[in-house]
Amino acid sequence: MDRPPAPRASDGGCGPQPLLDLLEWMLALDMTTLPDALARASGPLAAVLGADAVEAYLHDSARDALVPVGDAAAPDRRRRARPSGAARDWVGEVYRTGTARVVRRRGRAARSLLAVPLEIDGQRRGVVQATAARPDAWSDDDVRVLTAVVHLLSRLLRQAARADDARRVSEGRLAAVVAGAPLLLFAFDHAGAITLSAGRGLAGLGRPRPVDTLGCSVFDVYRAIPQMGAYARRALAGEACGGVVTVGGATFDVSYTPVRGGSGGGGGDGGNIGAVGVVSEVIGVVTDITERARAEGALRHQALHDALTGLPNRLLLHDRLAQALRAARRTERPLALLLLDLDRFKEVNDTFGHHVGDGLLRQASPRLQRLLRASDTVARLGGDEFAVLLPNDGGEAALGVAAKLRAALDAPFVVEGHTLAVGVTIGVAFAPAHGDDGPTLLRHADVALYTAKRGRLGVAAYDPARDTHSPERLALVADLRRAIDAGQLRLHYQPKVDLAGERLRGVEALVRWPHPTQGLIPPDRFIPLAEQTGLITRLTRQVLRAALRQRRAWARVGLPLVMAVNLSMADLQDPDLPEIIGGLLRTYEVPRGALRIEITESMVMVDTGRALATLATLAELGVRAAIDDFGTGYSSLASLKRLPVDELKIDRGFVREVAHDATDAAIVAAAIGLGHGLGLRVVAEGVEDRAAWDRVAALGCDTVQGYYVSPPLPAAAFQRWLRAGPYAAAAGAGDG
Repeated sequence: MDRPPAPRASDGGCGPQPLLDLLEWMLALDMTTLPDALARASGPLAAVLGADAVEAYLHDSARDALVPVGDAAAPDRRRRARPSGAARDWVGEVYRTGTARVVRRRGRAARSLLAVPLEIDGQRRGVVQATAARPDAWSDDDVRVLTAVVHLLSRLLRQAARADDARRVSEGRLAAVVAGAPLLLFAFDHAGAITLSAGRGLAGLGRPRPVDTLGCSVFDVYRAIPQMGAYARRALAGEACGGVVTVGGATFDVSYTPVRGGSGGGGGDGGNIGAVGVVSEVIGVVTDITERARAEGALRHQALHDALTGLPNRLLLHDRLAQALRAARRTERPLALLLLDLDRFKEVNDTFGHHVGDGLLRQASPRLQRLLRASDTVARLGGDEFAVLLPNDGGEAALGVAAKLRAALDAPFVVEGHTLAVGVTIGVAFAPAHGDDGPTLLRHADVALYTAKRGRLGVAAYDPARDTHSPERLALVADLRRAIDAGQLRLHYQPKVDLAGERLRGVEALVRWPHPTQGLIPPDRFIPLAEQTGLITRLTRQVLRAALRQRRAWARVGLPLVMAVNLSMADLQDPDLPEIIGGLLRTYEVPRGALRIEITESMVMVDTGRALATLATLAELGVRAAIDDFGTGYSSLASLKRLPVDELKIDRGFVREVAHDATDAAIVAAAIGLGHGLGLRVVAEGVEDRAAWDRVAALGCDTVQGYYVSPPLPAAAFQRWLRAGPYAAAAGAGDG
């Protein structure tokens, strides 16, 4: 740093102001080594003390002698003669004794000498001597001042030495870190010339050793890496910048930090480099992050790909689907999303174990990939479910791809010696026809897959009419829940009439929903909703209560009818059902045989054991049972034989055209024969005209039910119909 101006000599000798000036000057010195500090301090000391010269001597241990380290110019800046040999001996005595001394000589060579020992950290290092060409130069105050100044100088030197040692240690550590770390630290000036280069040589950047770049232009050194030059230009313009640079197979993190000028001191070219706010230097740091980049890449791949098959996973599919939809909107081109579900895969896992199932999935993946373009995506969503994204494909093209995928997966797989045939079912949704966002398209493809599975279609495109999970459906479910809670459902009653004697055999309670805004909603719309959402058990209990309450009301006015109520699969599996029905029978004074429950074949086949147990318990309560919609399920004759039922109802689908369709007539005849063979009464549902009535009567059917007899009616209307109709006289006969 620049030296402060030294204090000037004072005629008054060592006054307070010159001393203060000296102390301020010493504290401002940038002290480095002991000889340098002594040489620089001698002149100011002479000025303060009014001495002709101040000399310093340091002990040279190699020669065991005191060696002068320099003297300051006298105030008149003329070199003074050095002390004689005798004077040096005297200085040596001060060094040996460690005591300050004053010597005065008179006569022609009159002279005054003042010598003070110099100690640093308790070790004697030398002597500081002041000389004046007059015999009475030094007072006791001068001795104390010089001693104090030398002591202060020694302390400052000690502190400077310790700071210097710490700096050297720190620089050494930094150098070791930089040399051992996979990084390059460099600096270049405003012209781009590299002034500092340290660290490990990063061969991927073009220069194997940092020292080779010193003095070179940063733009020349990294000419082959345009990003490095671009960052350098931005940094010289004052912008801290950087980024990731890939060179060959190596990856580097690069950062540039501009250093702006301080308070002045222009550059050698006369420009403004170094001026306040102007970039004078740029510090660059390049770190080799190749291994980290590889590790991050591996983690990123794991996060976005299925571990078993290596295919993209659901997360990556969502990302690519979003990108494809954006591109489709720009280009106004369609795209297709296919969801694939392997058939019979659960059987493979259950029979051969999950390791065989995993092997099958690994073989299925390349079969799918071979049929697709590079722009297509096949992903595994989990389990045995895959997805295929077809950008720019719609309609027939996508369905054609689906057919090829089915054919590829229909071919047998050989896994660990086992030949496996699984097949696949595919649901397809198109954008924008079936949705223009990812979640909607995925949901609609899933609905199509469910439709294909349920109908055993192999491939199915999304059909809004088959979507049971639309927003409208969700709103309807909420309305249904409120309707059940508020008791807004209503029962209509349809009579069953015996063909022999044409007498009323009983009624079936059929639930109806008068929606406040949509009007009367038919059961085929809301009963499936109730079954799928778990509301069916609450609905059934409400129907049972209302039906038995109405039966009691009719019985009290002379109409003791047999009441039939439909149960769902969930009801039949409910362990509390017998107790609930038993309580209702007691509450509404229902005699044995006056309640009949109707169940379907499929309900019994789901869990035959539990169904048998529930029906047996209900039979003990006097509740009769009927098989409803016979002919539409897959019942076992052995199971039918074991069921405690006494009535079989033929589905309306076979009865409606029985008078005109020979096949329907044959099916009805077979069902009647089977029912009678099992000792059951047979009811024909859906009798809508006289021809059907006569035909089922001719085939030997026992009972009919349908619009030809009466449509379902509210309780009051049914009672009026019954009173006015031909069955009034036999209404009280009930079931026999």
